[in-house]
Amino acid sequence: MKNPTVSILMPSYNYEKYIKEAINSVLNQTFQEWELIIIDDGSKDNSVKLIKSITDPRIILLTQKNRGVTFTLNKALSLAKGDYICFLDADDKYHKNKLREQVKLINKGFDIVTTKVQAIDSNSNNLDVEHFKDTWNNFIPKEVFGENKVQHFLEKNYLCKSATMLRKSLFEKFGHFRTDLITAYDLELWLRMIPESRLERCEDILTFYRWHDKNESITNNSRIKMELILIIDSFICNKLNKNLNNLNLQKYSNTIYSMLCNNNLNKGFLTLQIIKCSQNINNAFEILADKTLKKHMLNALSDNKLQDYEMGNKNNTVKLRHRIIPFKIRSILKKFFTKK
Repeated sequence: MKNPTVSILMPSYNYEKYIKEAINSVLNQTFQEWELIIIDDGSKDNSVKLIKSITDPRIILLTQKNRGVTFTLNKALSLAKGDYICFLDADDKYHKNKLREQVKLINKGFDIVTTKVQAIDSNSNNLDVEHFKDTWNNFIPKEVFGENKVQHFLEKNYLCKSATMLRKSLFEKFGHFRTDLITAYDLELWLRMIPESRLERCEDILTFYRWHDKNESITNNSRIKMELILIIDSFICNKLNKNLNNLNLQKYSNTIYSMLCNNNLNKGFLTLQIIKCSQNINNAFEILADKTLKKHMLNALSDNKLQDYEMGNKNNTVKLRHRIIPFKIRSILKKFFTKK
């Protein structure tokens, strides 16, 4: 049997209520050159039994002890044989024409293709969620995916993971998901990919996103905020510092400042800089491995106040600012640190 064109990756964990509907939405695709790689991440319900009851040679099922979503996705990526990669969360589902329409666009030379998205409830009834419509549907692709696409993605994640199709070669070039992130792992990867990628969106609703009380954006609000801060900090220190002369600094300054303000992350970001300085941390993601420092960050975000860290005699605001931010990067965040 020849290799499939599309590999669909589905992590599964305790979603017996929805997973059969998700799998059937793949079986019913009008485009049939696919493989569905399902990795059950230690489910304690009847998910595995339900999956095994569906017999199709294109469905590949693996089981493992619970390792988390990013480890599971990366494992599925390592097994994928298709030229194009799609994701499908076990509680979401596809429109029957999703793969067909995305393959048409990606064959025209695009690297990442998404679709419009419809939010649904636990019974698959349509939900009118304004936030999702604004983020995934109500934007002009030529503007958001155009010249200033990186700035747009610093403000919000315009790619619903279950709606996205990517060339597998992007993962070979830019790597896989960070396993230390549990909420914003997809945004961090997109920010690595999109500067050198062509993006497009199908103009029909072809993905159905399940909105219920288990969604990460409901249950991990403080963790999401912390990961967003770490991602922005990494982008500033790595991407901007390496390509400083090739970027419009004012655009990035305004975008980052706006993102921090709109998400109420100002004080949390400054807390991160103080932690990095006082603990001699170069890579912000190291904080995730330190229980005490991670707790400080989460507390700063939960309480919306700056934590009090010992800085010796150098507690003057100007000296602190000069010490914790590289000189070349300082102008980018000037507005943030000088705003009253």
